[in-house]
Amino acid sequence: MNLGFVSYVDPFGPGGGGELISRELVRAGRERGHVLELFALWPKPRLPRVSGIDGWLLVDVHNVPRRQHRVDQRLLRRIPWTSQNRFSRVLRRASREAYVHMDHAYVDTCNQPYLPCNGTEPLNVCPFARGKPCFRLETAQLYSNARSCVFLSPLHERVITRLHPDIRGRTFVHRPSLDPSLFLNARSPERDIEWLWVGAMSEAKGADRIRARPGLTIVTPRVASPVPEGANVVTDLGYEDMPGVFGRARRFIFSPRWPEPFGRTVAEAALGGCELHVQGEVGALSFGRDLADPGFYLGACSELWEHIERVLS
Repeated sequence: MNLGFVSYVDPFGPGGGGELISRELVRAGRERGHVLELFALWPKPRLPRVSGIDGWLLVDVHNVPRRQHRVDQRLLRRIPWTSQNRFSRVLRRASREAYVHMDHAYVDTCNQPYLPCNGTEPLNVCPFARGKPCFRLETAQLYSNARSCVFLSPLHERVITRLHPDIRGRTFVHRPSLDPSLFLNARSPERDIEWLWVGAMSEAKGADRIRARPGLTIVTPRVASPVPEGANVVTDLGYEDMPGVFGRARRFIFSPRWPEPFGRTVAEAALGGCELHVQGEVGALSFGRDLADPGFYLGACSELWEHIERVLS
């Protein structure tokens, strides 16, 4: 099939766990013989000509909400032939044709930082936006018109289905598609990191809940909040270095503030042989499977592609 892959953030640019999942999905689809045209706007526009598209994958199209709601970005969307206007036209066309919608976070149903209401009920007025209508009402058709809605975990599915109940019966939970061998092979008998915390230093990821511990190491893209006294902070590591870090750690801590759609670092830590110290709602644990079992991850991308092919055929 010739498919259009529409995501506000380019999966082959800088990004987090969601972009890694998209990257793996695109590569797996191309290996299966599909032609995937990528449409993205950030950090650089990627807007090829739209021609001969059989179906669409719409992934986190409202990502980076603060940027998308800036006055300049809203104005540029109205001006013909700007990148913002072209991306909007592609999205409108895709929304009228056959598509699968994929959530890697909550950005397509909430435009606040993460999900401050915890998604406990489908509100009509956002309690965190000065009485404005809940963003889910604006994007409801993105869910209701999809052939299928894909989520990263049973927890993720439960939260968003609660906010968009009409998608029941059209959902699919995507098992994690990471390569377990990278982490299994990097396990070290010498574990010199007593406590490990990994991720963006934000409230969403529980950075404000990190307390001082002997031998604590924090691996983060940049320091954005107070660091516990005595912690060793590492900011210059690439993703390819992370298996070795998890393989050296005895204990991994993670305490997200809101329901975490999946929590890739939790799975990676388990595969690296870390003892997990997790608090809060974490999608990775909602599968009820042993995250250190490599069999849990095998065939995940193929399984998802079989589903996509079936619903878009």
